[in-house]
Amino acid sequence: MVDESHLHKGHAGHRPEGETHFRVKITSEAFSGKSRVDAHRMVNAALADEFARGMHALAIEVERT
Repeated sequence: MVDESHLHKGHAGHRPEGETHFRVKITSEAFSGKSRVDAHRMVNAALADEFARGMHALAIEVERT
């Protein structure tokens, strides 16, 4: 996971201390047979606590094995 918060200064959800905007690349068998939207929903659900704690945006790249 890469913190890209500094790239979003002045945008919605940005906080000066960062940790609001992230990029993640995930490879998993769990994504096999799933659409891109379904795979993103799975990742978002797994990170629900992080969103509740202030993560604002997540750029997701999934790979199926």
